[in-house]
Amino acid sequence: SRGVYQSRDDAASFVFKQFGVVMVDGIPFNVANAAATAGGRNLIVLKGGEGYAKTLPRRVEFKVNLAAQKFYVLGGVAGWGFPYGPPEGHNVPAVKATLTYDDGQTEELVWKNGEEFADYARPNEVPGSKVAGEVTTSGQVRWFSFQPTRRQKIVRIALESFDNHLAPTFVAMTAQVK
Repeated sequence: SRGVYQSRDDAASFVFKQFGVVMVDGIPFNVANAAATAGGRNLIVLKGGEGYAKTLPRRVEFKVNLAAQKFYVLGGVAGWGFPYGPPEGHNVPAVKATLTYDDGQTEELVWKNGEEFADYARPNEVPGSKVAGEVTTSGQVRWFSFQPTRRQKIVRIALESFDNHLAPTFVAMTAQVK
């Protein structure tokens, strides 16, 4: 319900049509209601860009504790994302995801600006994600998926920005276990 990029005092960067389980292309995502969360927040915005977004954490980590065949990510947008900025800022790393398995081994994935990530303000097509239809009343949210290379229990996932001109944003993540 507030700005998440340049200033917290800005108008809401995302206005969701509904909260709770939202179906996007047949995939269920749980969109949290900021009014019902501790701290009044329902997005993960990682450090980058400028203004308020530059003060946010560069890395977040959350527990998973299950073996998943596939994960679906609702987000795929960033403040100052593709196609904005100079061409040398396109196709650069946006986020590194680190999956930690229960045996301590890790797997890293890197998602890029202009591939999985696009600017949040309006629909801009990129090849690695799809627009999430009617989730918001302004701007865009996108979705993409990834498959872990191992079928072992994942204990946690860390998301880390590259603290560049992008402020990568996540709304929800769904695990497919069968």
